[in-house]
Amino acid sequence: MDGTLTFATAALAPGAYEAVLVDAAGRAVARSPFWLHQRGAVTTVSTAKSVYKVGEPITVFWTKAPGMKFDWLGVYTAGENADNPHATTCSAGYCGNGHYLLYAYTNGSIEGSTGFGPGSLAGYRTWPLGTGTYQIRLLLDDGYRSAAVSAPFKIVQP
Repeated sequence: MDGTLTFATAALAPGAYEAVLVDAAGRAVARSPFWLHQRGAVTTVSTAKSVYKVGEPITVFWTKAPGMKFDWLGVYTAGENADNPHATTCSAGYCGNGHYLLYAYTNGSIEGSTGFGPGSLAGYRTWPLGTGTYQIRLLLDDGYRSAAVSAPFKIVQP
């Protein structure tokens, strides 16, 4: 039998929930996680520190991500091609996000953390990144549209 259940969420606090389908004996037969956010909640991405030393792992956090299967995080030179509709990396309206240095997938998680370090997936660079000013962008579902951008952070000599 198929069906749909709709329920009000106004009385529920923002956070992680799970819808559970139970059989007549009360045993769980299916589960579906979901998240509630306040209307207008904004996706965020940030780093643990504002200054890292060359070769030091970079810790990244995100919240309120869309949670699509192939959402990903890219490390970029700060400000490079940000929202430039004439950038050479412009493709199908997703402009300015093609020149990522390193990347990692969020694995569809709404919030979480990861690190960039020796095992990071290479984009236009490999680990370690050199000195400079960088930012992290959270991009949607294997595309180039940004959902959030971190504050700039620096990498300096040890």
